[in-house]
Amino acid sequence: MKRLALLVALLAALAMPAPALAQPADPDLMAERAEELGEMFPVEPLTAEQEARLPAATALVEKIIPPGTMGEMMIGMFEGFFSPVQAMEGKAGKPPLAKLLGISRGQLVGVNSEAAARAATMLDPDWQLRKEREAEALPRAMNAMMSAMEPTIKSAMAEMYALHFDATELRDIDVFFSTESGAAYARKSFIMTADPRFAGLMMEEMPEMLAGIADMRAELEEATADLATPRSWYELDPAEQAKLADMLGMTREGLEASMSSYEAEGAYDY
Repeated sequence: MKRLALLVALLAALAMPAPALAQPADPDLMAERAEELGEMFPVEPLTAEQEARLPAATALVEKIIPPGTMGEMMIGMFEGFFSPVQAMEGKAGKPPLAKLLGISRGQLVGVNSEAAARAATMLDPDWQLRKEREAEALPRAMNAMMSAMEPTIKSAMAEMYALHFDATELRDIDVFFSTESGAAYARKSFIMTADPRFAGLMMEEMPEMLAGIADMRAELEEATADLATPRSWYELDPAEQAKLADMLGMTREGLEASMSSYEAEGAYDY
């Protein structure tokens, strides 16, 4: 009965930045994170009564989430929202240049876009082609991933319906989704948020949203203002570095080498 924990682990992958999805997956790390998520979201077994409602709930979910819906949703999201954003960034040299140089985009604020593009080309002659191919491949990859996740999502949803609705409610809901209007709603409700109009309407409210984010950041900073300032590895003295490395079962040199390797890989994460 660990389907929901697995679902959470799979959905957590969607929260990762797109470039991170392109990096080779570490099976041990993924397994560790899935186990941690499973412990955070324990799943209680269904009761006998809920188990008895599971077949009806499963049949209902098949109508609520028609086959292929998850993949269609991802394709719609990329075509309607992410593609224009990627196209805009694909023409700008600042994001890849910042990554290649290991600096923030803010440090390039005074750099002309054309100059940034030429500089990026010096470091990575194929950066534009790389962005184009990633933009073409990512929707296909996400579509495949969501299609693979669909059975797990449906299984988890079926348990939720069996848990939260009684037999009469399940029948009543099934009546609606068995109609043409219900079937249309089931398919369209998942992909409506991928409509460019939805993105446009959301952008109209962006100033208010950004103001809210600024307020939230200020509140978080106030809540942690009295805490110690975090230190980086390079702010530790040699003895502290050695002690920290020993805690991890590593040498200072080995840990620094790992850090340098990670930073080098991150330079091409754009």
